[in-house]
Amino acid sequence: MAWPSRLLFATSGVGTVAWVAAACSVGLSGAGSANNSSDASVVADATFLDALDASVEDAFIGNDGSQDVVDSTAAMEDVACSGLRCNGQCIDAADCTSCVGATLQCIPQGVCTGDCSACSDLQNTPMPIQCFSCDINHENPIGTCRYDDPSQFCLSGDYVMTYAGGTTGYRCECTDGGICPGATQVCTPLGQSMFCLTCGEVTTADLQGQSCQGGGMCQTNTDTCQ
Repeated sequence: MAWPSRLLFATSGVGTVAWVAAACSVGLSGAGSANNSSDASVVADATFLDALDASVEDAFIGNDGSQDVVDSTAAMEDVACSGLRCNGQCIDAADCTSCVGATLQCIPQGVCTGDCSACSDLQNTPMPIQCFSCDINHENPIGTCRYDDPSQFCLSGDYVMTYAGGTTGYRCECTDGGICPGATQVCTPLGQSMFCLTCGEVTTADLQGQSCQGGGMCQTNTDTCQ
């Protein structure tokens, strides 16, 4: 019986499986006795090959005819995310404002996060400071994780080139009741208005001991809320 060789060819590729299955069908086109054990064996062979051919097609041929494994293709597309990862999903966005519960962008890693404790650059230097920059109306905050460095945004207090593509940037405005976008921000008077400043930010306002939006009191010596 030639079954082993047919099985070997069947597993070598979709085209070969289809050819062998077609060859078996030709052999079955004539009438035969239902009790003929040889015919029954051939029918079983052909049925198995048809099923094998279908399973190979399902695995290797997508609905559009592409020669890709569907699951692997989806995984590769997710790995090649050209936007940001929000709660494990790839989103087509330039910032994390639309990511529920994770509005801070860890830029080097391309992910949205709820805080910056796990954010670092490609050299593994921590970027733990939560920074929010607003538009010219002091609204629509965009959050990013930054270095614990008073010479850089946002601890430097310099918001120029920090908003929406680096065109400009301003502090976010708040009310007497607080309501700042960042957990480590305090709402404090600055000039004629109330603004959200990050704990530890260089400013003429005294942030030490002020209530942080996310709880705790601002400790300016460590840039943290405790």
